[in-house]
Amino acid sequence: MRFLFLFVLIVVVGGCATTATTPAEPAEPDAPDATAPAADPRPDVTLNLKGPTMLGDFVATLAETSGGGIVVMNGLEYVPVKAQSWLDAPFERVIRDVAGSDKVKIEETPAYFFLYPPGYEVLEQVSLEGLLDPKSDAVTASIGFGYRTSMFEALAFMSSSLGITLLADQVIGDAQLGALNLAESPLHVCLGALLKSARVPPEAFEVESTPEYVFLHAKSNPPRPGLLNPLELTEAQNQFLDKKVSVTVPSRPLNVSNVENLGVALPVLSRQLGVEVVAPGLEKLPVSPAVFRDVPVRKVLELMIRQWPVPEFGYRVEENRIVIERTS
Repeated sequence: MRFLFLFVLIVVVGGCATTATTPAEPAEPDAPDATAPAADPRPDVTLNLKGPTMLGDFVATLAETSGGGIVVMNGLEYVPVKAQSWLDAPFERVIRDVAGSDKVKIEETPAYFFLYPPGYEVLEQVSLEGLLDPKSDAVTASIGFGYRTSMFEALAFMSSSLGITLLADQVIGDAQLGALNLAESPLHVCLGALLKSARVPPEAFEVESTPEYVFLHAKSNPPRPGLLNPLELTEAQNQFLDKKVSVTVPSRPLNVSNVENLGVALPVLSRQLGVEVVAPGLEKLPVSPAVFRDVPVRKVLELMIRQWPVPEFGYRVEENRIVIERTS
């Protein structure tokens, strides 16, 4: 069972998100197929499972009926859950009734219970607390995703719904989530839950956070310059690169389930930026869906390029176009 929902609860700091500065507005994702969960991370549960089910599907049922906070590591979605019922039962008891097995361990946090198999204890160390820019850290939301949702799909959905920019390189973005449901939680808690669910250990990723975006990337994919000819730019070209825009890639309307390629993405991006963007010979490179909200053009281009976890690409600004090219 696949389910996606996200309910924006608070977006504070410096007022509301600014409007787009390009003619094309980012498209909203398809309407979620479940309602937003209750705000209580540990609600009492009344639920009757009339037949056996799987843990991943149980999370969806629990989200629809009670809400609360539960995060399941990818790989546990097929753990069987027997038929049983609860009447105004404490949330913790329900979780332990379902996961009470030597094959499933439970980490208890203030926002959710994290379920994972023995051997993955390192995931309990995943935390983004203190790593986000204060503007991003002021965002809270209730989220829910079904198992086999990719990280890039979840981040694109959240970006579009929350009006912020959340991205990952392809090392992190290709990871698949287990089922999860969170009541109202700060953004750093939501992102940490996604990483735990996708089995991304703390030593595997780094967080780059500014007032304009959050970028999750592999430690093997550190920041690097994207612009190849900075000393050749005119004042007008620099002003264009500094202009803040809101765009979606690779396609519009946004289909967050598909990874397309540069050949498809660049005409769409060009229309939104108002300048031709080309990549001769690189048209087949994959482009993960992403939503950019109020981000400078230079950062849109840089972060698109940084999704590829090899330092072999950059972009060059020419008189009337932008060229993405291989540097080595």
